[in-house]
Amino acid sequence: MQGFLQQNNSLIWTLNHETVRIEPWGRDSLRVRATVSAGIRDDLLSVLLPPAETNAQITIGAEGATIRNGAMLSKNHSSSSSLYQQQKHWREPHPCCVPAPRPS
Repeated sequence: MQGFLQQNNSLIWTLNHETVRIEPWGRDSLRVRATVSAGIRDDLLSVLLPPAETNAQITIGAEGATIRNGAMLSKNHSSSSSLYQQQKHWREPHPCCVPAPRPS
């Protein structure tokens, strides 16, 4: 099988005997794992702490798939994958942080 599928809260992408799994991993984070084996193994040791529960929004369409977890978005097409981080809106700095004008 080739293409995208949703498995629980993860996006699975298979192509040319390779499998990529993208899953939410705590707040505003995505964990990406890949293998050429039969599947992604969950029984291997990891230095990562268990993540807090989050719900990712996964969309699968004819052109590709996306997975969003908070401020992180992964756009995946049949030949590429891109990660994006949503930027916060810039605000005017607090008056205490604005340098005073220099005397002329």
